[in-house]
Amino acid sequence: PYERKEGYYTFLIAGVDDVSMSTDVMMLASLDTENKKIHVVQLPRDTFVNAEVGGFTTVHRVNAVFTGEYNRQVNKGISQKTAKTLAMQALCDRLETQLCITIDEYVLINTSGFCSIIDAVGGINFDVPFDMFYEDPEQDLYIDLKAGYQHLDGKQCESLIRYRDGYSRGDIERMEMRADFMSALFSQVKANINLDTMLNLIRDKALLQKMSTSMSLVDLLAYVKMVYTVRDADMDIRTIAGEVVQNPES
Repeated sequence: PYERKEGYYTFLIAGVDDVSMSTDVMMLASLDTENKKIHVVQLPRDTFVNAEVGGFTTVHRVNAVFTGEYNRQVNKGISQKTAKTLAMQALCDRLETQLCITIDEYVLINTSGFCSIIDAVGGINFDVPFDMFYEDPEQDLYIDLKAGYQHLDGKQCESLIRYRDGYSRGDIERMEMRADFMSALFSQVKANINLDTMLNLIRDKALLQKMSTSMSLVDLLAYVKMVYTVRDADMDIRTIAGEVVQNPES
């Protein structure tokens, strides 16, 4: 048991691939409205979590929690929209239990929605750490980025976030790059897009169809207003502590 901080809200933000329906991007973002700070903790997709199945404890990757529940619901004849809601609730429940936290709200966005947001704010300037090339026709994924500081549109930002090879320290280094990208995104959006423009973007019905959230539109707009009061220096992004281990299922 613990006492919650006044004006402190925690959100689960997840990015889903529409082909595999796996949440390969997951982060917990806490908004401290009293001190005007944002704390973000990234959850690597391959983080192992425990699960009780048939009276036995098993282990699987955290990105499979959403996928497994979504597929179970769809196989029962539940609509895709409702299945996503139930799957996100299952993921929230699992993380709350594993991390001993309370998740107030969640946002699930697909890759198309992510690209739309980046394009709507005019793209992002970012230093790509090395050449990135990858093709996967089954996922309709084609990545071809050159190293160096450059202006990236939505599709290029998606490529940057989803690329997995070439990191000497695997997913840990990839998370560090993603943290740098999130900082750049936060800073450049606030510098280039005023609050009214951002609120109008969030009201866009086409974008809302690419998202699934526990929040009403009124609540979503209210939280965005609070985010705009946070200075760049008061946004902290980290990756959950851990170490690379062999798959316990192998």
